[in-house]
Amino acid sequence: MKKEDIEEAAGNYSGSILGFKHLSTVMDKHKAFVDGAMWRIEKVWHKELPNAQTKKTVLVKFTNGLFNLFEDIRELKGFENQVKMFAYIEDLTPTEEE
Repeated sequence: MKKEDIEEAAGNYSGSILGFKHLSTVMDKHKAFVDGAMWRIEKVWHKELPNAQTKKTVLVKFTNGLFNLFEDIRELKGFENQVKMFAYIEDLTPTEEE
């Protein structure tokens, strides 16, 4: 998600998109939305591979900018220095809770 998309969604949520940017309550709501979205993105993407030998599916971004999906995070053994960041697929997919 691009920063512009987050800002637009925050504007829709807070009402700032309607021009109420002079109201502190509106802008506080706008900022809280943006901060929450950024927190979620940062929480999902990890920079260091875990030491534990857990079999989890991950999406990996390499230092060369390419992405790859691995069914088992343990497949990255030996490639640690080429991993820029990774995310567990289970953290990227929506939960099916009601």
